[in-house]
Amino acid sequence: MALASGAPRPDAVSEFANPRERWLAGLALVGFAMLIAVARLRTYSEPFETDIACYAVVARELLAGKHLYSEVWDIKPPGVFLAYAAALTLAADDVERAVYLLNCVAAWLTLVGVYAAAKSVAGRGIGLLAAGCWTLVCGDMRLQANQPNTEVFMNAAHVWAVALLLGGVRRYSSANQPIGPYPWNARVIGAGLLVGVAAIFKHVSLALVPPLTAALVFALLPGVSRRRAIGLSSVFVALVFWAWLVSAIWFAAAGRWFDFRATLFDFGIFYAGLGSGGIAENLLAGFHPGRLFPSAMSAVLPLAILSLVGLVVWIASRPPSHAPGYRFFAMLAAYGVGVCLAIMLPGQFYPHYYQLWLPLLCVAAAAAVAAMARSATTLHLANPRILGVVLVASLVGTQGPAYLLPAEEWSQRKYGPVFVEARNAARKIRRMLQPGETMFVWGQYGGFYIYSGARPASGFFFLTPLLWSPYAELHSRRALEDLRRTPPELIVEDRRDVPPYPNHPIVRFFHAAYVPLPKGTLDQDRYRIWYRRGGALAGRHGPEQEGAP
Repeated sequence: MALASGAPRPDAVSEFANPRERWLAGLALVGFAMLIAVARLRTYSEPFETDIACYAVVARELLAGKHLYSEVWDIKPPGVFLAYAAALTLAADDVERAVYLLNCVAAWLTLVGVYAAAKSVAGRGIGLLAAGCWTLVCGDMRLQANQPNTEVFMNAAHVWAVALLLGGVRRYSSANQPIGPYPWNARVIGAGLLVGVAAIFKHVSLALVPPLTAALVFALLPGVSRRRAIGLSSVFVALVFWAWLVSAIWFAAAGRWFDFRATLFDFGIFYAGLGSGGIAENLLAGFHPGRLFPSAMSAVLPLAILSLVGLVVWIASRPPSHAPGYRFFAMLAAYGVGVCLAIMLPGQFYPHYYQLWLPLLCVAAAAAVAAMARSATTLHLANPRILGVVLVASLVGTQGPAYLLPAEEWSQRKYGPVFVEARNAARKIRRMLQPGETMFVWGQYGGFYIYSGARPASGFFFLTPLLWSPYAELHSRRALEDLRRTPPELIVEDRRDVPPYPNHPIVRFFHAAYVPLPKGTLDQDRYRIWYRRGGALAGRHGPEQEGAP
């Protein structure tokens, strides 16, 4: 493995490397991409969890002409819904195929970004090692990383932004490729645009802005005066907000500014508990050892350990005057601080949040291999090839057993039986409804709309905005108007995870206008089915069962 100049080993590597090496690296990346595609096939039929199901349902409704936040509701910014809508279009409305497509594309983009970042730090061979690590961990079961939640899109944008900036340091530190102030413009602009893309998938990507800006000003821009560094950093910060600015202008021009603001800002503050000193509380909670490195990250422990060991070795062996190496470290450290903040700020600490560590850990662990090789050149075990093989073997050992499990078992291990049971219930409902008939779910799982094939009767697919939000009364009134305008044939009531709300206007509505089927109709007791009096389903079902137990 060749290591770049100014990186953990002082081998000068020309950007104009042997064409054969470039072709081999390209073939290796294609092979890694194919492995990712095959691995995702293993869980192709896994039931969708809550977020994935919601993204798909919202995207379908947007493609049907509904308006985001006013007619269909979710807390996320527009990016994830646009991505799902595009995938559904390409997949001819096959949700499983669309999810698989998004899974692969996001992982492939991140794969190449991880390779580019690590290559800038320590050369092509180390870049391939980092890409191989990413191939193994990017679908980690414990981190729920095998389904395309917002973090997979954020990771792709984050790592490419970092790769652009690391590439600038790499060019400057190479004796053959000096870089002046102006070539930094494109890299800084590109990094700002990419972080902006990540932020339009989820607000917390903005947490990367302060540490990356500090790295740009104080460490990362060699050959640039401090004044120009501050100017470039200001451009970076301004560009981060481009996607939010475009979105705000779009919704304001369409007359839906209130819905945009109420959902993405007011509810976001409420959700994270930021209205009463919640930022400090969330950050303090995030520094608890069990949240800094939770048990869900146990399968990527080899990456974390090697990264820390490599950091200690690198610091101990680094000459104080070796500026390029410190610039690489400053960039990766800023990335790590940003990821840590992005995980902490919401105050929820769900396992899938920790996916944001994976690209950084892959790059850092691969760079650690190079650092250890440089610092112990007389030790045979410090050979980067041997260290790389040991690292890859350890990851195969932690990740491999999960791929012996069927798709349903992945869901059971991650979430318990909830999504398998809900999918089975929705498939039974599918046999009860005719094409074109609608339903409404008084619960938290939008997957009923996917697996039943029924269109939602309201744009509120789960109960959080109706029961636990600053605008619960407004959202409840809108949902009730939807139900009265086009009454659904069937209502699914979650009787376990949703506390009873007998006085809620929607509960009063369906208790008055609908009849419950007997308990156990769906071969389980969690979900109760209600059908509309005098409706088409009632006619097919037979005599109405008033007061059914």
